[in-house]
Amino acid sequence: PRMPATSSSEFVESTCIGELHIGISFEGINKSLEENRNYFIYLSIPVFLLSLIFHYFQTRLITHKIYLLSQTAQKISQGDYNAEIKIQSTDEIGSLAQSFTEMVSRLINSRKELEIRNRELQEANQLLDSVIQRIQNFNIELEQKVAERTAQLEALNVTLQKKNKELKEADETKSR
Repeated sequence: PRMPATSSSEFVESTCIGELHIGISFEGINKSLEENRNYFIYLSIPVFLLSLIFHYFQTRLITHKIYLLSQTAQKISQGDYNAEIKIQSTDEIGSLAQSFTEMVSRLINSRKELEIRNRELQEANQLLDSVIQRIQNFNIELEQKVAERTAQLEALNVTLQKKNKELKEADETKSR
């Protein structure tokens, strides 16, 4: 192995006493660095692969939760208010699913309340229709009675006019 060398000479009154050569071997250091590099590479590849696998499954879990939330939202938008979100996590998507479930619950309650109010309104309309029909029937009966009474009064009026005419004629004949 080649070793870098340094040399130093010491002179005492222009005479050389000796020469010293110092050499350092980098072979052990290079071998140690290469072993550390190889150890790091061999350790980082499995860690990297495990990291990829972890991120793959984490991403699938998140996208699956979003998919479930989307499918449930689509069912509810089509009128299936009994569709349930089956996400039981405490992360942001779980919180979103919980909020969505509460919103659907309030929507169902509002819809039921609206249906109750609608039935009450229909019953009130039926009652109003019944009252209107009775009033119309009463008006028809009243018009018939007025027509009958008018006919009776006209007949009486005709009779009275005849009697009045007869009385006038009888009165005139008496006066002559």
